Amino acid sequence: MKETAQATLELTAALILLMLLLVGATKIFMWLSGLVVHRQVVYENSRVSAADQSTWNVAVTDLSDVNQTTGVGEPDDSTYPALNVFK
Repeated sequence: MKETAQATLELTAALILLMLLLVGATKIFMWLSGLVVHRQVVYENSRVSAADQSTWNVAVTDLSDVNQTTGVGEPDDSTYPALNVFK
């Protein structure tokens, strides 16, 4: 009887840990999926439309000037959604 009780406790603990691992992996997967969506929206909003005639006369950026080209096209990481595992 004592061995059966120990096996039941070990199985219960293993199943609880497995469920916690699955919930954590699901939360991380959902966060990463939301991050991809957020980055895509930021990217699409930063592009100009080909049909927008007001943007046809775009100023040329001097690529030799490091101050003008630093961070071009890179989204701001502070706007990303936070990872809330326990929410």
